[in-house]
Parts: sequence; C-alpha cells; structure tokens
Amino acid sequence: SPLIARVMMSRDITSHGAWTLTYLFISLLLITTVFGFVTLVVLEKMIIARLLGLESELASISHSGRTDQRVTVDGSDEITNVARRINDALQAVETSADELRVSRDTIQALMNASSDAATLVDRNGRLLAMNEATAQALGADMEALLGRSPLDFLPEDVANLRRSKFAEAISSGH
Repeated sequence: SPLIARVMMSRDITSHGAWTLTYLFISLLLITTVFGFVTLVVLEKMIIARLLGLESELASISHSGRTDQRVTVDGSDEITNVARRINDALQAVETSADELRVSRDTIQALMNASSDAATLVDRNGRLLAMNEATAQALGADMEALLGRSPLDFLPEDVANLRRSKFAEAISSGH
C-alpha cells in the first residue's frame, strides 16, 4: 500500500504571500487616496474656482445695473467659451438698452412737440409716456402719473365710457 505523509509545518511562502497582499492593498488604498485628493485640488483650481469667479463677476454686474461691464475672458477652454457667450449676451443687452433709450427719447420728443395732451399707454391702459400738457390736464406731476391709468383722474362716468372704448380698440387691434 502506498505511504502518505503529511507535513504540519508552515511554509515561509504562505506568510510572505499574505504580507505581500496586505502591502499591495495598503499601497492601493494610499495611492487612491492621494490620487483622489490631487484630483479634487486640480478640480478646485481649474474649474470650481473659475466658475465661482465667473459667478461673482456676473453678480457684480447684475447688482451694478451697468450694461457696459463685461466678465473676464482668459484661456481657451469651455469656461472661457461660456464667458465669451456671456459677454456677447451683455453686449446685446447694452445695444438693446441703447436702442430703447433712443426710442424713448424720440417718443418723448414727438409728444413734447404737441401742445395738446399726448400719451402712450400699454395694453392695460397704464401710462408709459406723456407730454407736459397731459400732466397739466390731469393735475399731477409726470413722474407721479407714470404707471397709472389716466382714467383714474377722470369722473367715473367718463372713465367708464373711455375704458370701454379703449377695450374695444385693444380687442380690434387698432
């Protein structure tokens, strides 16, 4: 019959293998932690800080109400492209504001050229612009009248008649 012998001694290779696996696991954990930390620092410096700076510049422009201010554009990445698009939008707003100012000044000049009462009202009948003759006829300061309905200053029966005529004109598109 064959002889079977069993050796009950621990081998060095087993303990060395276990130590190697532990060392490998600790090394991977340490490398992953360092890599994660470096990634967070790079994200903070290259992306988050720039986005927060862009947001801060936009908040400053918004609070100032000035349409001539722009955000800083530096670099050649996606955040820089966003900053350029923001500046393009700010330029469009500035251009629109200038055109609106010119239109408002033109309308005011045309109304002031008339000695008769002249008004510009919105679809709800609130005064957007008027000349001095209108303010005198309504017995109030021009600034106090803006945003209000001129019908508020008329007798009720006259105001109701004009209100119905105004509604008719608005509904017919004239």
